[in-house]
Amino acid sequence: MFRPFPPCRCLLPLPLLAAFVLISFAPARADLTAAPAADPAKTEAETPPPEVPAEMRSPREVLETFVTRMRADEKSDAAKLLNLSGLSAVAAGSRGADLAYKLYRLAPVLGDPPNKGDGEDLAFWESPSTELDFSKAPDDPDYPEPWPLSEWLKYPKPEAQAITIARDEQKHWRFSAETVAQIDTLYEQLEPQIEELADRRAATAPPGEAEAVGEPTATTGHWLRQQFPQSWRTTHFLLPSYQWLLLLLLLPLGRIAELLTRTVLTTIGDRVLHRIDPDVDDVNDSTVKVWRPVGRLVHAAVWALGARMIELPSDVTSILLTVLVIVTIIAAVLALFRVIELVAGYFARRAKRSNRRFDDLFIPLATSTAKILIGLAGVVATVAVFNDKLPATLIGGLGIGGIAIALASQETLSNFVGSITLLFDRPFEVGDYVKIDTVEGSVESLGFRSTRIRTPLDSEVTLPNSKLASSSVDNWGRRKYRRYLSKLGLEYGTSPERIEAFCEGIRELIRRHPHTRKDFYAAYFNDFGPSSLDVLLVVFFDVPDWPTELRERHRLLADILRLAESVGVAFAFPTQTLHLQRDAGPEAPPELADPDPDTAGARAAAQIAGELANYQDRPGRVKFPGPTPLD
Repeated sequence: MFRPFPPCRCLLPLPLLAAFVLISFAPARADLTAAPAADPAKTEAETPPPEVPAEMRSPREVLETFVTRMRADEKSDAAKLLNLSGLSAVAAGSRGADLAYKLYRLAPVLGDPPNKGDGEDLAFWESPSTELDFSKAPDDPDYPEPWPLSEWLKYPKPEAQAITIARDEQKHWRFSAETVAQIDTLYEQLEPQIEELADRRAATAPPGEAEAVGEPTATTGHWLRQQFPQSWRTTHFLLPSYQWLLLLLLLPLGRIAELLTRTVLTTIGDRVLHRIDPDVDDVNDSTVKVWRPVGRLVHAAVWALGARMIELPSDVTSILLTVLVIVTIIAAVLALFRVIELVAGYFARRAKRSNRRFDDLFIPLATSTAKILIGLAGVVATVAVFNDKLPATLIGGLGIGGIAIALASQETLSNFVGSITLLFDRPFEVGDYVKIDTVEGSVESLGFRSTRIRTPLDSEVTLPNSKLASSSVDNWGRRKYRRYLSKLGLEYGTSPERIEAFCEGIRELIRRHPHTRKDFYAAYFNDFGPSSLDVLLVVFFDVPDWPTELRERHRLLADILRLAESVGVAFAFPTQTLHLQRDAGPEAPPELADPDPDTAGARAAAQIAGELANYQDRPGRVKFPGPTPLD
C-alpha cells in the first residue's frame, strides 16, 4: 500500500541524511565489546526463522480466521489473509476489503461449507449460530502443495478448484495470488446465484435471526453495484456499464470541486495576505497561483476517492490510482513552489523597506534551495508509488551507486558549497559593482549553482559559484569614496601667479562642493608636460552610486572651467611651434649677473625663494581647512 512520506522525512537536512546513509552502509553490530565472531555456519544454523503469525501457520488457520473475521465484519483484517502481491501497492490498499467480501460471498455458491451438526445439507455459514467444521482442512504448516477449497466444501463446483490456499516465500499461508486474480471474474459470473442464495437464506432463517443470517456490511462499491439492474453490471470495454457511468459523473464533480476550492481559498488567501502585507501587488502577488495547483490536487482527490468507492477491477484500479497519485504529487510540488515564491516575495518586500541588502542575496538562494529539496522529495515520493519498500531499497541502492553519483555531481556539489561560502563570507551584495577576473558589472542574483552579473554592455554573465568562491573579487560597490584623478594641462605661457591662483581656486571649489571628501584632496602644479604645465587633480566623491558620481563630477568640472576663465588661464593641447627667423639670427639673451654661472644661478634662486628658513619655520603637513571666508 502506498504511504506518502511525511514532510519531515522527505526534507531531511543534508548532514543528517549523509550521516544516515553512512550508518546504513556500515556493518550492523549489536555490541562493540562483544567476543570475536562465531563460526558463520554455526551462526546461520542457530538463527531462528522469522516468526509466522498464528493465523497464517496452516491452511486450516487461514480458513478459520478468515471466516471468523468476516462474521465479525472485520473486512480489512480478513484481507490480510489474501496474497495481494499481484496488485500494485496502491491497488492493494484500495481493493483488499472488497476482494475479501466477494470471496466470502462467493465460497458458499461454489459448494456447501460443512458444519458440525451433520443434519443439514444447507449450512448457514454466515450465521453466528452455525458452527462450521474445519477439520477437513490440513493443519500441517509444511503441507507440501497448495490446498484447494474444493476439498473442504460439500458438492463443490468445478470453479471451486480456482480457490486455493498456498504458502508464499515468507512461509505464510494465504489465499493465493492466483485466487485473488480470479475473484472478480468468478463473482461477476456467479453473481445471480450469489444473490439468490442470500435471499433464500434470509427467507428460511429462524425467527429473530434474520439480521444475523444476512451478511457482513456491504462495501461502498458493492452497495453502488446493487443500485443498478443486472444488465448494467455486465462488463463492456473492460468495465461494467454502471462503472463507466459513475466515472463520467466524476468529470463534472471533480471540476466543480476544483473551481470551488480555488475560488474560496483565493478569496480567503488574498484577504489574509493583504492584512499581513499591505504593500502586496494585487496582480503579481495574488494567491491564485498558489491555489491553482491545490485545486487540481482536490480534483485528483475526488477522482481517487471515487475510484476507491466504485471499486474498479484490480488492473484498472492500479493504473488509475497510480496516475492519480502521481498527479497529486505533482500538484502538491507545484503548490509548494507557489507558496515558496509567495513567501519569498513577502520577505523581499520587507527587505526593501528595511534596506537589508543581505536579504536580497539570501532570499533567492533560499528559494532555489527549497525548490530543489521539494522537487527531490517529489521524485522520491513518485518512485515510492511503484515500490512500497522505499526508502530502504533506495538507500540500499545508494550503497552501490553512491560513489558514481558523487563523482557525477562533484561540480554541482562544489557549486553549492561555493554558494554557501559566498553567503556567509558575503564578498558582495545584490546591486554591488564588482570586478572578477576579466568580468565586471552589477551583481543581479546569487543562485544555487551560479551568480549572475549584468555588465555595462547590458549583457548577463553567469559565473559558477565554485569558481567565484576561489577568485579575487574587487568590489567597487563597497567604496566609501569614489576617486577621480586627472591632469589639467595649462599653456606654457601661463604666469606662476595665475597657476597658484588657479590651483587655490580648485581647492576652494572642492571644499565647497556638497559631495566631496573634505579631509583629503589635491590640486597642485605637478609636472612639466611635453606641451603643457600639468596640474594634478585628486578628489574623492561621497556618493552612493555611479549615476550620482557622474552628476557631481560634471558639476565640479564645469566649475573648474568657469574658474579658469575667471583667473585668465587657458588649457593647452598638443601643439608644435615652428619659428621662422632672418639671417641676422635671434636676439641675444641678457648677460648673467655674475661671471660664475653657479653663483649666478644660486643668486637668482635665493631671490625667488627668499631667506633660508630655520627647521622650526619650515611648512608642516598639508592641512585641509574649510571654505575660505570671504567678504
